[in-house]
Amino acid sequence: MKKIIILLIGSLTAMCLQVQAQQAKDFQESAIVTPYRIRISNLKTTMLLFPSAIKSVDRGSRDILAERVAESENALKLKAGRPDMNESDLSVITADGRLFSFIVSYSALLPYQAIDLRQEELAEKAQVQFKSQQLNLPVIRQTAASILGQKDFLHVHTNSQHMRLRVQAIYQSAGMLYFKLSLINRSNLPYGIDFCRFYSIDNKKVKRTAEQESDKRPVYSTLDTSTTISGKQRMQLIYVVPQFTISDGKHLVIEIYERGGDRKLSLAMSGKEILKARPVNGPVAE
Repeated sequence: MKKIIILLIGSLTAMCLQVQAQQAKDFQESAIVTPYRIRISNLKTTMLLFPSAIKSVDRGSRDILAERVAESENALKLKAGRPDMNESDLSVITADGRLFSFIVSYSALLPYQAIDLRQEELAEKAQVQFKSQQLNLPVIRQTAASILGQKDFLHVHTNSQHMRLRVQAIYQSAGMLYFKLSLINRSNLPYGIDFCRFYSIDNKKVKRTAEQESDKRPVYSTLDTSTTISGKQRMQLIYVVPQFTISDGKHLVIEIYERGGDRKLSLAMSGKEILKARPVNGPVAE
């Protein structure tokens, strides 16, 4: 009798497990965190810069040496504990609740030594915007070129370290905002432009954090990777950003960073100034 009861219990348990297995569901693709591939070496240190403060670091192997930088809460130093270490994984959770996953492998010859994940995210967002909006790059390029010759009507500017940044005009066309900028180098030292960042931020926030910023990634600019403003020279640039507006409690910040230097220009605009955007004069043909 006991044997029969045991068999019945075993059968019921198996049936329950089978039902649970049938009821289990797969993860949605959007819920799966796709890892980045990163290579490290025992001879050189790789630096990772995250969008916000690092809260937790989990290593899949002791061969991955990870150390937070005391002076910077969002920087992480990585190194291999031994040469030819086996492939492993690394997970980092940041203060804004995001999880960054990495597949870590060894390389004696590193192709890089520093990775700015903030810029990586901006580039990924731009690619998504570009695909979703089906942008016509030749039209955008042609429109931007035509705006260089159109009228200036804004005078928002900032001066810093013998440099002057001014927003000369904002034009609108086909769901895009075209920011016409002027840069003047009043020093004798050339100013190499590294990149430009657009983001909105709440005016009431005294201490700025990544959660309070909203990036407006440009989808096109007339900037070349080697663009340099010589001493005592002036240059005009066009940056194209998907159309947006901001409330009275926020302002738009435009930042331009120097390549290989510490000079940074930062300019703030109100939502009312963005609403002054004008339509592009004349049709632009495809």
